Amino acid sequence: MAEQKKEFFWKYESVLDHDITPEQFKAITGFDWERRFEYLQSVVNSPYAGCLDIVVLYGGRYGRPYNKKMCDKYGVLANKAPMVMDYCF
Repeated sequence: MAEQKKEFFWKYESVLDHDITPEQFKAITGFDWERRFEYLQSVVNSPYAGCLDIVVLYGGRYGRPYNKKMCDKYGVLANKAPMVMDYCF
């Protein structure tokens, strides 16, 4: 049987590609499960922008065991995400 290519839930990888529960999603992102598409549109807007939330998911909180390998992997990717700054005048 041919190996299947992994498909992302959205254009870029996010916590939604990692079997997250609605409760974990709310705790990590602050978005209700029903607003997950809004989360994807507003937060996951570049190839590595969703990686920090993935690090938090595997960081041993929110009902998932700590996974150092995944934390390290996505931590490196999260550092590649563009930094966004908001200014208030």
